[in-house]
Amino acid sequence: MTAAPYMSHAYLRQSEGVAFREFGETWEGIEALMPELIDTLFRLSYFAKQQEPQPEDGFAYFASERFMRAPYTLRSLWILAGAGYYFEATAIVRHMLETFVQLRYFAKHREKLVRHMTSVKSRERVQFKTMFDEFAPSYYENHYRVLANLSHGGVALSVLSGMEKATDASGQMLSPIGCKFSVDDSSFIVNHMLMITSGYLRHVPEWFTKYRTLVDADSENMRTRDVTRLDEWRKGQRASAPRSHGWHQLSGLLMGTS
Repeated sequence: MTAAPYMSHAYLRQSEGVAFREFGETWEGIEALMPELIDTLFRLSYFAKQQEPQPEDGFAYFASERFMRAPYTLRSLWILAGAGYYFEATAIVRHMLETFVQLRYFAKHREKLVRHMTSVKSRERVQFKTMFDEFAPSYYENHYRVLANLSHGGVALSVLSGMEKATDASGQMLSPIGCKFSVDDSSFIVNHMLMITSGYLRHVPEWFTKYRTLVDADSENMRTRDVTRLDEWRKGQRASAPRSHGWHQLSGLLMGTS
């Protein structure tokens, strides 16, 4: 791909295509898996129903609304990761992670949801640190805050901004020109994407009280098949990347896999 003298929309689109191709070649197995994960989430949404809720219980609607969006959000995250928009993808990773931890927390503490959603004062709402600490103490401090820092344009932005130091003596920091595939940056997104998806699939029966009585055998087999696949992926990642053990251990606690 020939570099353009000036950045343009046409060059950006061209660079996206190159990034998509390199992403697909590097993450061939993930490219094959993602459509099936999205299909499973769509299928399960037909059985994501609740027993008749109590008037003061807002969890039924809360859970349904968020679960129905999951396959759409997952698809948008996959597109951004494939095209090389890693920084932009982290905002969706954070959104999916926050949504998941709220679903898991308020499924356990339903009596706290309505006040949390309607209070105008921060001190009357359940803080995210409290939610994360319920399942994976120190995940909030060690991992979630990195995502929050990225979303807020903090110092962590420099990791994914695409800025590069000039190779000449000037030492200038050069702006990115187009989208570029990165193994490391795409791995950060892919690992979070699959980890969060495993959590959604694992907790469907817990979040939706009529799921077990409504779901058919084929759909439930899709769910358990994909949970098993993602567990195997996690084991493989831990074996191949020893430095990621801490993240995998805490993520497993958060998703309910360990």
